[in-house]
Amino acid sequence: MFFFHGILGLEPAEAALIGAAILLIWSREAPEMILEKIEWPPLFFFGGSLSLLGPLSSRGS
Repeated sequence: MFFFHGILGLEPAEAALIGAAILLIWSREAPEMILEKIEWPPLFFFGGSLSLLGPLSSRGS
């Protein structure tokens, strides 16, 4: 999906979500089992820090 997202007119985030949905359906494993294996604290840390530092870095330009 990442190789063809420009041709298909998709954003990279949309390609990632579509790919994740396809893999989730293809694996036939319960979504609860997959979500339990995700390490949530690092995702929240980086998401929060990027959302806070993004506007600060654009203030200088």
